Amino acid sequence: MWAEVLELEHVGVTTTSSSWVEFILATRALSRIREELGVELSLAGFFLRPTISSLSQHINELIDRAPITRPPVSTAGSQRLPLSPSGEDWFLDQ
Repeated sequence: MWAEVLELEHVGVTTTSSSWVEFILATRALSRIREELGVELSLAGFFLRPTISSLSQHINELIDRAPITRPPVSTAGSQRLPLSPSGEDWFLDQ
């Protein structure tokens, strides 16, 4: 499980804490990149680019290749949307 989560070939009981710290910080950075820039980057992709410059260049390439999408349009107040099945169950139970 840990090897899959950390995207490593092997994780053992002797994996050092500095490795864990690096992975935790990288995961935080990837989350921030996804939130701020809308770019999905793998942990392996992050570690393959050890400098800010190479990482920034890769992120820019991903942004340039991304399809152009429009933000969702708010329909609040203009129409009623149906409840999901679980929402209907909750409403009926109240």
